[in-house]
Amino acid sequence: MPASSFSVEFALVDDNLPLAEAIASSLRERGHSCTPMTGGLGEWLEHHRCEVLVVDLSMPEIDTVALITETRQRYANLPIILFNALGSATEQINAALRAGANGYVSKSLPPEQLDGVLSRVLSASRKHARRPERALIGAA
Repeated sequence: MPASSFSVEFALVDDNLPLAEAIASSLRERGHSCTPMTGGLGEWLEHHRCEVLVVDLSMPEIDTVALITETRQRYANLPIILFNALGSATEQINAALRAGANGYVSKSLPPEQLDGVLSRVLSASRKHARRPERALIGAA
């Protein structure tokens, strides 16, 4: 597999650690830094640089919407992508998007397509971070 033209440092939260490790391994081969985990995200984020957070949509032990809400409150600009293995989970996806997720992808995506998604999300995030804050007209 050829290495990606960019490198992303991201965390992958999934209740299926062997699957998360396999995905992380595949993406590491493409030049990314990825930490797969089943929990402990809040503490991990306090001590590590993370450019993109990838979160499994359906985890029996973790409320994904609550996890996204809490993460969004502490890290307002951190891009959050949902990983979805379900064929049709429209309600869950919409709830997670309302909570602050930036988008979603299928777990069955080939690594090069996931690369493309990560690239677009990271590019948009970096562009937003460089945008100067605009003064509010008439603000006191």
